[in-house]
Amino acid sequence: HGVSRQHARFERLPDGNVLLVDKKSTNGVFCNGERVSERVLEDGDRVRLGGSTVLKFQLQDQVEEAFHQNQFDAARRDPLTGCFNKRYLLEQLDVELSFAKRHERVLTLAMLDLDHFKRVNDTHGHPAGDTVLKAVVEIVQQSIRAEDVLVRYGGEEFIVIMRETHPQQAAIVAERLRNQVQWAAIAHEGTRIPVTVSIGVAAGPSARADSPEELINLADQALYKAKRDGRNQVVVSRAR
Repeated sequence: HGVSRQHARFERLPDGNVLLVDKKSTNGVFCNGERVSERVLEDGDRVRLGGSTVLKFQLQDQVEEAFHQNQFDAARRDPLTGCFNKRYLLEQLDVELSFAKRHERVLTLAMLDLDHFKRVNDTHGHPAGDTVLKAVVEIVQQSIRAEDVLVRYGGEEFIVIMRETHPQQAAIVAERLRNQVQWAAIAHEGTRIPVTVSIGVAAGPSARADSPEELINLADQALYKAKRDGRNQVVVSRAR
């Protein structure tokens, strides 16, 4: 909140120090509570940008850096598939929806659910189910844009966040994903496991999708219709 598009710069100096520079921001740059135009940072300094964004400047060796990165990833990524988790989804959707409202853009979700996944676990075992989940995630990651975000919503459900993508365009992407999963050669310990997915697509912001929870609910309703109508298909919500 209150951060300008180009608010501040961190510049590595020839002597190895880091210089903080205010790029003529509207709401200012503060270091340890004092407003500054420039400041050479010291280990432990706290930098505030705008109204409430606070950064801590900390010198770390490679071991410390790796530890903190692992902690950060563990808090927002699913350990099995490596994609983002539900906690990250809700935080990111709040930001994305706010941006879409402010700039009058569209934000679309595609919710995927693996069909009859319990049958996979019951027939082939849970390790095979894990193999299937990771294989589907790899297929989706290779098929979406770099700026799209893949999230494991829970169990065998996944959500793709698509910026500035109208539902009709998202439906084309979803249909391609559905087809690729259906014909993928997914196997565990030499046994091929046929897999299909059902996908629900919904877009916001709108009167019925003005919050992350409402947008997710619309996508979930579309997914439920895809399941009810026979599975292995894409359904687009008409609420827009």
